[in-house]
Amino acid sequence: GRAIVVGQTTSTDYPTVNPYQSSFAFGGNDIVLGRLSSTGTLEYSTFYGGTSEEQARAVAVGNDGSIYITGLTTGNFPTVNPGQSSNGGGTDAFVMKWRNLTQAPVYATYYGGVGEDSGNAIAVGVNGEVVIGGSTSWDYNFPVVGATQTFGGNGDGFVGRLSSDGQTVLFSTFYGGNNTDSVNGVALSYNGYISAVGETSSGNLPTRNPAQSSIAGFSDAFFARFGPVRPPVITSFSSDTGSSGSDK
Repeated sequence: GRAIVVGQTTSTDYPTVNPYQSSFAFGGNDIVLGRLSSTGTLEYSTFYGGTSEEQARAVAVGNDGSIYITGLTTGNFPTVNPGQSSNGGGTDAFVMKWRNLTQAPVYATYYGGVGEDSGNAIAVGVNGEVVIGGSTSWDYNFPVVGATQTFGGNGDGFVGRLSSDGQTVLFSTFYGGNNTDSVNGVALSYNGYISAVGETSSGNLPTRNPAQSSIAGFSDAFFARFGPVRPPVITSFSSDTGSSGSDK
């Protein structure tokens, strides 16, 4: 019945309880991470960030109680056992794993290239592997592994899968067309299938076995399913599921 809450703050007096980082780092937003008891009592709360911009966008909890967070940073992110130790340029996504909230993260790593990258969604598998979804504005230096498509255009969604120790990108692909696309939700099944939902304004979004084969409005929602990572192929379907307005 506990609740884990993540976000960002510019407040120097944000309420902390048993914090790993007790004070605001004075650089845009800092991430905040908190845990509430089943009755709503604040059991733990901390800042986390450097002297740049950090925002936490999504959180997931593993079977063993470990906490996984993704979001964005503009640089100077405090890394711990990182798979990617430095900012790729511009805004990067990040991924963090916490086991004991009063101690340092198990790992905290950048994930991105030279464009504007953001982690918008995160899910964790039974073996501790992590899937993140998000958006990127450029393909240069973006960490792709076994990608199912190249960069589509104006801005693409992405789906990535990391090893349980956060050191290795097992799979990473762009997903989008010639306009703006974003992955805003992900799930990872026990047998390795990755599901992703998001928003697209691309008329040429790559579809397979679609329930709706073409975009219906300015922007539509989409659903995509990717097969088990080895090899990483789209095995099921993706579709725009919208109407004449804007859907996401």
